[in-house]
Amino acid sequence: MASPALGNTRIWEDLRKEARKLEGELDVKLASYGKLCSGFEAGGKGPGPAAAADQLAKQKAAEIEALLQRLSDVNHDMSSVIAGAADSRSHTLARHRDILQDLTQEFRRLDYQLGAARDRAELLAGGAELPLLSVQVASSSGALLRERATLNSSTNYVRIQGSGAAVGAVLRRGQTRG
Repeated sequence: MASPALGNTRIWEDLRKEARKLEGELDVKLASYGKLCSGFEAGGKGPGPAAAADQLAKQKAAEIEALLQRLSDVNHDMSSVIAGAADSRSHTLARHRDILQDLTQEFRRLDYQLGAARDRAELLAGGAELPLLSVQVASSSGALLRERATLNSSTNYVRIQGSGAAVGAVLRRGQTRG
């Protein structure tokens, strides 16, 4: 008959293996999600690749959230197995908790980045209904140049409208005097 300590050790090792596996999966999925998030740009309207990219981002986010929850559950199970023991396993558990916290923070950062991209797309769309997003393969410098060009054209439009309003005011003043 196996001793309870041997049973706990086996359970501990199985949980550690699962935690490492989940951490590896999360690393891969976060890297993929990060690439997807950094590639979002304002796109056209209507169904198509933009809608598919937005749906893909939501799907990846849901998968990552599920993996983070599962890793949190495994960490909780690991803490139940050691139940306050002051051996090397408590240091290992602390390290797994730190990794979970780091992965969670990275996911929140990427999710915030995606939300900012969506907000920027909405603003650049001129307040139209929620614009769809598309993934751009171009470099980040290209994206900055496109954004700069969009801002310049918007600024020029405002200047033209402002000068037209000023001319209209001068003409109205002239008509009221004459």
